[in-house]
Amino acid sequence: MTKLIKILSIFFIASLVIPALGETKMLKAERTAAELDRVEAEIAGVEGKVGSKEGGIEKLSKMLEGKNPDEAIGILNKAKGSKLLFHVDETLKASDEAADVLINGIYQKNPTITKVEDLTINPSGTIRGKTRLDPKATTTDLLNGQEYIYVIDENGNLIIGTRAKGFNFSKPDGKAPHPTLIGGSDPVVQAAGTIEFRGGKIYKVDNVSGHYKPSAESLKKAEEIFRKDFPANSFDKDFKGFIPYGN
Repeated sequence: MTKLIKILSIFFIASLVIPALGETKMLKAERTAAELDRVEAEIAGVEGKVGSKEGGIEKLSKMLEGKNPDEAIGILNKAKGSKLLFHVDETLKASDEAADVLINGIYQKNPTITKVEDLTINPSGTIRGKTRLDPKATTTDLLNGQEYIYVIDENGNLIIGTRAKGFNFSKPDGKAPHPTLIGGSDPVVQAAGTIEFRGGKIYKVDNVSGHYKPSAESLKKAEEIFRKDFPANSFDKDFKGFIPYGN
């Protein structure tokens, strides 16, 4: 057990040496601790099952040797048979409270929340929705541009929206982050990021979310759900793929 924690600690610390743009040293340290806590929780959850099914924790250690952090977490989750879930970064909640998107511990719901069934998918594959996903809009239009965000909730539902600047949040210049696509006190996700549409078709999907910091592994779930919810011709002929942050 100790050996496994040490192996994964090295992987995670190495992966966090180059921080996200704008991250302070304090945030880097907090993020590192949070990631290591998550790894240890995954190990605790998998230890019993692996011990009986795979020949023990030492065998799992060998399976993880040479793997990067995302691959290691993927192996742990596969062995445990559980969903890979991401929670909101605790260090961002103070700023969310200041922005009035988190009130009394509850994330407010983004007015642009749009589920797949709310969209119109034409035979040609083009995707139409209310303009900028504005619920007050009276017409629909082809989704276009880079302003769209998405989450996949704990139950595998794809939810799309925008950052809702200028909608009904109390601060007109404020923006609604990913947790507002679900709302509530603990809006966990299996994946989160941004979508770029071009002429009504999906051009690129990534895992960019400062609130969840989802791993590259989460993009496998994103691809599974997007492929299930949209026909093949809804992806642009020059579709760039499901792109990990930083690539």
